[in-house]
Amino acid sequence: MEGPFGFLNQVQNDLHDEEEQEVEGVDKTKTQQWMEEQEKKTKEHEVQMMRTVDNISNNIANKLGFSYVPWFTLTKVVLAIYSILTCGVLFFRPDMINVTVCTTAIYML
Repeated sequence: MEGPFGFLNQVQNDLHDEEEQEVEGVDKTKTQQWMEEQEKKTKEHEVQMMRTVDNISNNIANKLGFSYVPWFTLTKVVLAIYSILTCGVLFFRPDMINVTVCTTAIYML
């Protein structure tokens, strides 16, 4: 599945190109090498975290008797709980941002 924010890669590339144009007197190859090293470290860390989360979630799902993690159902349940709690909070104080988040999420599902 492709990431939902793939357009951010293009923005990052555009910003990187602008930074290269703005930096004068600095060896661009060193800057590019540093950026590539940082991107590689970040991607390695992201893959490691993704594997960790997948392992933990799969273990929990297996203990509960599921053969896979039902992410969509889990999302709906958590959203319902969050919406109910947000509606409860509205009795004590106005909280329009969380209500907006809840209604947008329900619409998106």
